[in-house]
Amino acid sequence: MQRLCVIGLILIVLNAASCGGEAAADSCGQVQPCGGDVRGTWDLSSYCQNESAPVAGTPIMALCPMATVSIVGGRVEGALTYNADGTYSETSKFTADALWELPSSCFKAGSCSDLEATLRKEAADSGDMVSFSCSGSSVCSCHAVGPTPPTNETGRYEVSGTVLKTTPTVQASSTTSFCVQGNLLHLLGLDGGKVAVDIVGRKR
Repeated sequence: MQRLCVIGLILIVLNAASCGGEAAADSCGQVQPCGGDVRGTWDLSSYCQNESAPVAGTPIMALCPMATVSIVGGRVEGALTYNADGTYSETSKFTADALWELPSSCFKAGSCSDLEATLRKEAADSGDMVSFSCSGSSVCSCHAVGPTPPTNETGRYEVSGTVLKTTPTVQASSTTSFCVQGNLLHLLGLDGGKVAVDIVGRKR
């Protein structure tokens, strides 16, 4: 699968459509790769995914190997600038909506409500800006909503047809399909040739 530079978590295999920002106005999730002129500054306005996104290697899985974690939605904000000289800059932040599913064997005492209270306290004690909402009995389903680390990077970019390649100053290159339609830039994460993720920027 291709990798989007905007947020690493966004580029993963994704089942129920989920959109953030001005999804309807921005035709989020409704376009295919088409290429175009990316030059200019684009304010990130919408994020859509077409499937839930499984995430591996999270700390909760170390404590509860039977747990599953998926990204089920989110919100993106920030700006991308692509200059005529082939340089670019990105300032972005992604707020993820993650679904944790934990079997009752992972929390031997108490209910899902007790688990929610514990998670909220631990987040508050650690200073994490994450909110939790849990429900269920044999399996406790918890929504965790919070920001990922912000992205601030500069580098160089190249366009080849419908593919945008970015090479940050301090990281490896990455590519993503894209489509410019009028004053909207769609950065598209593909899975099996289908659009799994759409990040939309509105031109200034």
